[in-house]
Amino acid sequence: MTLNKIIDKICKCLRLAESANPNEAASALRQAISLMRKYDINDEQVNTHEVSINQMNESAVNSSSASKPAYWVLALSNLVADAFDCRVYISRKNRTKPDFIFIGVDNHPEVASYLFTILYRSLGRARANFMKGLDLDKSVITGFKAGAGAVKERRRRANIFAQAWLFRVSNKVKMFKNNKYSNPNVTKPVDEYVNKKYGLTLDYQQNPIEAEAPDYNDIIIGMRAAEDVSLFRPLRKTDKHLLTVMAN
Repeated sequence: MTLNKIIDKICKCLRLAESANPNEAASALRQAISLMRKYDINDEQVNTHEVSINQMNESAVNSSSASKPAYWVLALSNLVADAFDCRVYISRKNRTKPDFIFIGVDNHPEVASYLFTILYRSLGRARANFMKGLDLDKSVITGFKAGAGAVKERRRRANIFAQAWLFRVSNKVKMFKNNKYSNPNVTKPVDEYVNKKYGLTLDYQQNPIEAEAPDYNDIIIGMRAAEDVSLFRPLRKTDKHLLTVMAN
């Protein structure tokens, strides 16, 4: 039996070890461990092989954002992608509003795009409500003229709010990095998939808005607004609908 076939058998046993039947799961796990010990195969070899034989998948989301997404939109997409070991790219076909494309293995891109969509909408609503609540006559720094200057300051404060909201939510998203979705061996296969399908890609970056002392209250409001967001992790890889987001 070749090494690849042995690792194939180990991978099958490990998948069976996720069975809802406890006896079947325990037996499959024992067999996988026995084979790994017998042929001196380590976890890294199994994980790398498992990723390499899986077909890459992708899932696209229309962000309904501006043609040049703000920093908080990019930060959210990268936060979610990293949690599910995906890579996220921005696609602009015919100069339309950008699509965020999550690329990874199994159903990870689908789950990542789902979570991104829910959090993007939730944060978008919270940011819009914050902007409506600003009393510009009292809160805009003296010296701004009415019109463009006031709108710019209003948008800046809303982005400070959004960054604080995202900071508070980030730890809740990162919890998926340590569950069954996590597989650190996907980087190379994803790169190969992207290079083959899309060719050369360019980096797109936005810098965060630098907070100032008067922004302290906006930061507190943003962090408090994120406290209502709750994420419930799935019990199995295939249970994408158990990834539930409770957010206003």
